[in-house]
Amino acid sequence: RSSAFSSTPNACARSRTSVSYTHLHELTLSPPPVLPQLGPRYAPVTVEVSGVLGGSCPDALLRNLTRRLTPLYDVRLRFYPLRSSGERGEELLWTACDQKPEQCFAFLGELCAHPEWLVSLGGSASLGSANQSDISPELWAAATRLGLDVADLQTSLRVHRYRRRLRSLWSGPLGSRLLPDVLVNGKRI
Repeated sequence: RSSAFSSTPNACARSRTSVSYTHLHELTLSPPPVLPQLGPRYAPVTVEVSGVLGGSCPDALLRNLTRRLTPLYDVRLRFYPLRSSGERGEELLWTACDQKPEQCFAFLGELCAHPEWLVSLGGSASLGSANQSDISPELWAAATRLGLDVADLQTSLRVHRYRRRLRSLWSGPLGSRLLPDVLVNGKRI
C-alpha cells in the first residue's frame, strides 16, 4: 500500500497490530501534569480543587467528585495542595502519585479524611520533623492497603524528594492562594 494509513479502521499504520479505537484514549505529547490528576489529560473540562493536607482539605467534595467524574471521559479533576506550615502530606501525595497514579486520588482521600495522621507528636506537620515514628501507623496501613510502597514513602519524607518541585509550584502564579476553593476551567465557582 502506498497510503500511510491502513484502509482498515482498526489497524495501525505500517503495522500488523490492531488497535481498537475504543481502547485508545489519549496520546501523550507533553510531560506529565504538574498536579495530581484524575481523568484524561486533554479533557475539555477541568475541575480544580485546592486544599491543605493535614488541615482544611475538602474531603467530602473530593470523594463526591472522584466518584462522579471517574466514568466521564471529557472531565478531569486536579488537586492543588495549598502551602501549609508543613509539607509532609504534599511529599507523601507526590510520592504516591508517582508510585501508582491509579491510586493517587484514593490516597489523597485518605490524607484529607485523616489530617491527624500527618501531625507529629510535637504538633507539627513539617518536613523538618519528618521522623516516621511520629506519623500515625494508620497512615502506613492505609498506604499498604492501597498497594503503595511504604519504605519508598518513608524515604521520600526523609530525603525531601519533591521539595524542589513543590516549592516551584508554590512560587508560581497559583502559589498565592490562601483558602481552599474550586475552579472549573479556571473560573471560581
